[in-house]
Amino acid sequence: MHIDEFSFTTVEGQGYPVHSLTDAWVYVDEEFIGAYELPATIPILSAGPTVLRIEPGARVSGLVGQRSVNPFMRKYSGTITLFPDSQVVINPAVIYEDWVTFKWMEDFENVGFGISNTSNSEGSVQRISGPDAFAGNSMKMSIPTGSNFLECSSDLAYTLPAAAAPIFLEFTYRNNNRLYIGLKSITLSGFTQTSILVLNPSEEWKHVYVNLTGTVSSSSLVGALAHQVFFGFIRDEGVEGEAYAYLDNIKMMH
Repeated sequence: MHIDEFSFTTVEGQGYPVHSLTDAWVYVDEEFIGAYELPATIPILSAGPTVLRIEPGARVSGLVGQRSVNPFMRKYSGTITLFPDSQVVINPAVIYEDWVTFKWMEDFENVGFGISNTSNSEGSVQRISGPDAFAGNSMKMSIPTGSNFLECSSDLAYTLPAAAAPIFLEFTYRNNNRLYIGLKSITLSGFTQTSILVLNPSEEWKHVYVNLTGTVSSSSLVGALAHQVFFGFIRDEGVEGEAYAYLDNIKMMH
């Protein structure tokens, strides 16, 4: 069997259909035969009607060593007929699971958007369109020459389930400076800020899935009342002129 890529669609209320599903976790007649980076040609020692299940996987947090099934995507399943010495081409179509709760979504298409600079930022956060944007409108974070720090966060704080319930943050980005992502958590004793991921500069738009599960369920945040998402950067050595990061298609789900 050969798989080039997954196709991914969304319905109203689920945002723009962008993804970075890089891996196929393949089951044949309910037997796991392997996880394959796409595109892949997969040997299957079966013939005749065969029950096929393909689960979409990704590099969690963009890391090659952290590959897993995306728990929020519905698996592809069906029955195919296999013949010896032949190849079947399948490009599985997947969607979000019906039970997914989208806690926060921001695509920057409305007049206002729900992200603001924090008080000690030295740069700007603005909505942009045109050739620099990803799809429609995007957000640009930037600091000019002579400035070194920018941080912004979601305007609202969101309640999130603990007890190891799956929580993902996904978004599209492009940046010329390392970008930090994390949570500001409201606890009974005050604010706790936790950096979760650092994304290296990328000249091309990329889409990333950030697993928030371990952070939200950690012992230090047990009983947290709510969480804000933050993005920020400190000017990297060697970055001259404007330091920037573009964001789009932000979705936080559980």
